[in-house]
Amino acid sequence: MRLENLQLETRILTEQVELLKSLGCSEQQIRRFLSKHYYEPLAKLDKYQDDELIGSADVVKVEVLNMTERKIQGN
Repeated sequence: MRLENLQLETRILTEQVELLKSLGCSEQQIRRFLSKHYYEPLAKLDKYQDDELIGSADVVKVEVLNMTERKIQGN
């Protein structure tokens, strides 16, 4: 099950990056997106996982953020 979740996570992340590229986002914008919506939230959970307060989680629902609106807002 863990391998399946990792494969799903990788596929979703790849699809999101490809979508951002197709919308004309620069590499810098993509890096900021990944940092803000992927790496930072996971980093916040590190402490709780280190303290063994949380273990693993299952993917329940995945939503793709509308980057066109973010580009308009300048984020």
